[in-house]
Amino acid sequence: MRCQKVLLSALIIACLFFVGTVSAKWAYAFVVYDHNIYVISKEHVEPQKIGSIIGKVTKHSGEEGTYSGNFSNHYPKGT
Repeated sequence: MRCQKVLLSALIIACLFFVGTVSAKWAYAFVVYDHNIYVISKEHVEPQKIGSIIGKVTKHSGEEGTYSGNFSNHYPKGT
């Protein structure tokens, strides 16, 4: 019985340790512009098909959460 209590205590401590060290990661890299989310891909776009600059990244974060404005979890502010 004592062995079970010790094992249970060790399991609880291990779980708390792992929960405390886990960090969230974004599911994919993206940019938000005009309330639309655009997933960043490695798809090649011909230079002649690229139009003018439409905006700059105004907010950047590597952590999950809420976002607004011209936001990106990949590109730094000012891009």
